[in-house]
Amino acid sequence: MSTSPTPVPPSMTRLLRGLLALALIPICGLAIGYLTTGPKNDQPVEPMESTKTFFANGLAMGSTYQVKAVVPESLFPVDGLDTDIVKFLKAFNKKFSTYDPESEVSKFNASPSTDWIDVSAEIAELTSISLELSAKTKGSFDITVGPLVDLWSFGPDRRPRKVPTDEEIAKARESVGYQKLEVRLDPPALRKSVSGLRIDFNSIAPGYAADLMSKLLEERKLENYLIDVGGEIKIQGEKKPGSFWTIAIEKPSDDGSSHIQRVMKVKDICVATSGDYRNYFEAEGVRYSHTIDPATARPIDHRLTSVTVLTEGCGVADGTATALMVMGPDRGYDWAIDTGLAVYMIVKTNAGFEERITPRFTELTQDK
Repeated sequence: MSTSPTPVPPSMTRLLRGLLALALIPICGLAIGYLTTGPKNDQPVEPMESTKTFFANGLAMGSTYQVKAVVPESLFPVDGLDTDIVKFLKAFNKKFSTYDPESEVSKFNASPSTDWIDVSAEIAELTSISLELSAKTKGSFDITVGPLVDLWSFGPDRRPRKVPTDEEIAKARESVGYQKLEVRLDPPALRKSVSGLRIDFNSIAPGYAADLMSKLLEERKLENYLIDVGGEIKIQGEKKPGSFWTIAIEKPSDDGSSHIQRVMKVKDICVATSGDYRNYFEAEGVRYSHTIDPATARPIDHRLTSVTVLTEGCGVADGTATALMVMGPDRGYDWAIDTGLAVYMIVKTNAGFEERITPRFTELTQDK
């Protein structure tokens, strides 16, 4: 967020998961103007209103945020928007942070009660979205997996990185399972069926924040913008008439270097990427990913290194990318085809990296 963020480990540093959009290919920072096509009788034509660019960035949720909007000159300089963005992100963190012991999520997690616990409308809504995605993916996405993430040394507890015992894994699994969590939207409340259950929105909250932040722009009648929260990107309209927003997908790398794998142009869509090539640890020659499969209670063990999802709703895109990383290159790709999703996968092979692209992804990104 735009002030000192709650400390977050690499598992939450979602900007490094694969998207370079704003840093690599910014829209023009100068005024943009254009003319309509003149009538055949050569009558004079009034030029359309010039536009300027609003830009704001800062720290958010242990990573960064950036907002760019094409603003009609009559609305510029959009007084107070940057301040409202900062206030929104602070309030969002106060609800969803697992690192702030006074956040709504932390208080729910700390409570041993199995009765209904009142929460904000945003917590209830995102829980509802998460549980729906859990059911749709047969548990590959699960916001209750936090105890396992902690056990495998990728959570906020910052425990020493080591492989847990089978007994420790079995004990943690007793408090994991989306079926053990209920949500009520009106009045908003959550209920857990086991006292040790905890929720963690790290794999979906950045995208959901982008969804909510877009309302701040639309309230000011801004119709063309790009919002990036921790690498989850919401795009609306065009960066200028006839010119779509350009997004770059990062090529996986273990050495921290940044190279472009693919460039695409998109409009009116959300883009989310999940990858496992930066956040991991090694023990006795075995590499352990930060992405935990709720079905096995262990880190994923396959060759899918990065997956990008294009769909409506950044929260859904964010969570879906995580679910596909859990599923892996084969089951995940088949599921994406069956559900008609726009998905781009990068799979590591003995000969290098291989792309797997669904037809819907091609439809949304070609000839823009």
